[in-house]
Amino acid sequence: MLAGGTRAWVNAGFAQETGPGRLASQSIDRYRRPYEGTNNPREAMQAYLDWEFVNK
Repeated sequence: MLAGGTRAWVNAGFAQETGPGRLASQSIDRYRRPYEGTNNPREAMQAYLDWEFVNK
């Protein structure tokens, strides 16, 4: 255990790793919402969400 936690680590000037660089395995089972990771226009994403709420 690190006294002071992550904040103490960062304040001491040590680097933090970010992103999915060192995962134990590839993240192939990650759930993505229908509008994530697409180039769909914002209006199309909002239309989908509006449809979801109306048709639940």
